[in-house]
Formats: sequence, structure tokens, C-alpha cells
Amino acid sequence: MLQDRVDSRRLMSRMGVVGSALAATALFYLAPASVKIPGFVIFALLTLVNGIALIAFREQSELSRRRLGLVAVTEQCVFIFGLAWIMVAGAQDPSLGLSHRIIGWVLYTAIGARVCDASRSLPWVGMVGAIAHVGVALVVWHLAGHDQGVSAAIIIVVTDGHVLLSSHRRLQNLRILARLNIEKAGLSELNERLQREALETELQVASRIQTLLTADPAPLSSGDSTVICFHEPYGILGGDWMATRRLSNGTVVIAVADVSGKGIPAAMVVQSIQALWAYALNEPEFSAESWISSVNNVLITLGARAPHTLTMGLVTVDQHFLTYYSAGHVPLVLIRNSDQPESVEMVHGFGGILGLSKNLVIQPTVVSLPVGGPYTILLGTDGVFDWNTRRSRKALLNLLAQVQRDGREAIVRLPTADDKILVMIRSQKQQVTAA
Repeated sequence: MLQDRVDSRRLMSRMGVVGSALAATALFYLAPASVKIPGFVIFALLTLVNGIALIAFREQSELSRRRLGLVAVTEQCVFIFGLAWIMVAGAQDPSLGLSHRIIGWVLYTAIGARVCDASRSLPWVGMVGAIAHVGVALVVWHLAGHDQGVSAAIIIVVTDGHVLLSSHRRLQNLRILARLNIEKAGLSELNERLQREALETELQVASRIQTLLTADPAPLSSGDSTVICFHEPYGILGGDWMATRRLSNGTVVIAVADVSGKGIPAAMVVQSIQALWAYALNEPEFSAESWISSVNNVLITLGARAPHTLTMGLVTVDQHFLTYYSAGHVPLVLIRNSDQPESVEMVHGFGGILGLSKNLVIQPTVVSLPVGGPYTILLGTDGVFDWNTRRSRKALLNLLAQVQRDGREAIVRLPTADDKILVMIRSQKQQVTAA
């Protein structure tokens, strides 16, 4: 609506500059001597006001309701005081008869009122201007001692009555338009809310399905080792994945993956990994390198149009060794003594991110486990092992202590805005709050 008023103001200012300049010239040469100077000055001022309005609204990016109102009020003031000046000058000229005044008001009605009404920028300004015109006419004629009802009737009934009626009609139209816009906005908001609720319902269903298909593994024991897993998704659908299994020879296998991105795309990639893992569970033998290679091939096939990538860390643990396979994943943490920071060892694997190239090279790292002594192995995602935590052995020991004391709550409290996975392997069974 403001833009519409500005466009109207700009158009009428163009007309007003030309019309006011012509009126000023005509009055200077043709008007009676008593009203020549007032008429010329008033229409020269109107020419100036319209010129300033053209400059003020030459750019749409500078729309301002205050500027629009200022121009309208200034124009009304020129009209009102100019009308009073002309009427006082004319009333004091005995040579001007009733016919002169009637002709003047007819011209004012036919030309001035039309321009004044069409160029009105704000309805309330038009209404105030119309009332002021009526007041000026009545007061001036009364003070001048004239009782010319015909002239007063022309200005009151025809001119300002028309302006007042037009302003009232415009105000009513604005109210109707505002009400329609409010109703439209309400319907639009309702539609968006219903669509948002439908989407949230679908996401909740998808989240339940993902939870059922990729549930957190139960605590796993093998010999004197215990495996406990924690998984805290950041959003409704998680982009991290983990799984555990025990092979027939007693070897424990733990896999953790961190899919690039978040939300639905990442969740779909997680389901693909879960399907490959579920298929591998039916195989009597398990080869870590072959399974990682199959994940890489599936990601390349699925990402023919848009790449799907992830990092993966996979560790196999038997009685004497751990073997860490890393495809661009964060290091594995081996803690030989939780009371000594120098016993914390970061185990790095060497391999590229999955889903980028078919020529995948994975170089596992093998580490001997302490014989007869306690140890703890931590494997997770960067939601748990952020850069600051990985750089500080004391921070890693502090994280271990919090997990031993509070379990999942310790993972929830981590300030990272990401999915969080932590898998902990203890060489001796200790009481830890499970996921």
C-alpha cells in the first residue's frame, strides 16, 4: 500500500509541477490586480513542493511513510493559507462582484479539487485538509462582512464535500484491503503450519524407523572385556552410525561412521550402511577391509549424481591385539592407566574418506594390548572427540571419568552441535551406566 501511495504521489507531482507552473503564469498575467500576487505566489510554492516531492521519491528503495506524510501536510498547508490569503485579498476588493467569486470557485472545483484529491497521499491528511478549507472559507467571509451563500455553498458542498467523501471512501477501502490482507496472511500461516506439522510427523516416523533399524547395540562382553556404546543424535534424524559384533573366535568388532551432512540425506546413507552390516552378519567370516571396500563401492554407486561421503573407524580386538582401520576417521584412544596422562595413546589409522574414489587404500594400525593389566579403548565421532579434546590427554581422561560416573548424561552434556557416538571397551568389567 505504501508503494502504491508513493507511485501515485510521484505521478501527481509530475502533473502538479506542470499544472502549478501554468496556473502561476496565468494568474500573473490574467488575474485581477487584488489577487494577482497571492495567486502567483501560492501556485509557485505548489510548483516548488511538487518538484521537491519528485526528488524525494525518485528512488523506490528510499520509501518512507514519514516523508510521504511530510509532503502531503506541506501541500495542504500551502493550499489552506493560500486560500485564506486569496479570499482576504478578494474580499477587500469592491470591484470583484459575485460573478467573479462564483467563477473562481467553479475553476477551483473543476481543477484544484481534482488535483488536490488525486494527489492526496494519506487519507487523514485529505480529511483534515477538507475541514480546514471549509473553516477558512466560513471564517474569512464572516470577517469580511460578506453573506454570499452561493459561493460558500459551492466550496463547502461541491469542493471540500467531494474531497471529504473521497478521503472517507479511500480510508474505507484501505480498511477492507487491510482486513483481506490479514485474512490472507492468516490462511497462509495456517497452510504453512499444517505443512510444517505434516513434515514434523513424517520426520518423527522416520526417526522411529531409524531407531528401530539402527538401535544402540546392547553391552557386549568377550572374555574379560566389556563393550558399552553411547549414541546421542543431534537432530530428529541422525547422521552417525555404530555397530558391534563378536566373531566365532571371540574377536570383537566395533564400527563407527560419521556421514557428511545432516538430516534426511545423511539418514538415508546411514540406512544403506546398516543394510550392508546386517547382510554381513549372516556371513560366517568377516573381513574388515572387504566390508569397508563394499561400503565405499555402494556410496560411489549411490553418489553418481551427488556425492555421498563418510568417515569410518573400525576396530577389531582380541586377547592380545587391537587393529584399527580408519577411513578419514578421528583417532582411536587407548588408555593404559586412567590415573596417568602419559599412558594415553592416540592410535591413528591411514585411509581416505569413503565415497570419493574406487581406488581406496586402507592401512590398518596394529597395537599390542597390555598383558594382565587394565586398559580402556575409546572410539567415537568428532561430536565427542572434537579438536580441543583430541589435543589434551587430561581432557580425554576427564571425559573417561565423567562417562564412568554419569554414563549417557556425560555425552549429552558435551557442548558440540553434532551427533555424538562413543564406544568404550574395558579390559575389566566395571559398573558403568549403559546407553
